[in-house]
Amino acid sequence: MNSKSENGSQRNSALENLVQQNEDALSAIEYQEYEPQVFAIPVRQRTEEFNLLKQAASFQPTLYRRIEALATRKELQEYVSQILDIEARYMERTAGNLTAANRETVTNLQDSVSQAGRSQETFISDSSKLLRETVNDIRSTAENLRRQLIRIMVTTAVGSALLSVLASAVYLRLAL
Repeated sequence: MNSKSENGSQRNSALENLVQQNEDALSAIEYQEYEPQVFAIPVRQRTEEFNLLKQAASFQPTLYRRIEALATRKELQEYVSQILDIEARYMERTAGNLTAANRETVTNLQDSVSQAGRSQETFISDSSKLLRETVNDIRSTAENLRRQLIRIMVTTAVGSALLSVLASAVYLRLAL
């Protein structure tokens, strides 16, 4: 497979050979020693043919230089192949970036869910502890109230009994 520089040098040498051949042919015709020959070609036609040949010879290098600047089929295929390779790499890189971003988002969401779960567990644990403490406080308060009620009842019963005895004693003394 030839590289571009080799193709370019081959083209240049082929173009230079063609230009040189045209110049040599034109010089041979124009500067040829006069040898009388008889042809039945009108002078005007011969002059027009010669001018046309000169124009073609001078236009050919320009044409070939313009054609040479155009890409060949193989060069276009290579160029398209390069573009497709660049696009494929770009798509792979983009897909990789999107995949990484998605993974990071999923990881962040999983961390958030995990954090929310831990927060919920902490809240439930703290609420349960507070409820136990409150229930224990209520039980303790109820027990204290029960004891006080028993004391009050005992005190009231004892006080009633004493008052009854005292009232009976006073009634007996007054009745006697």
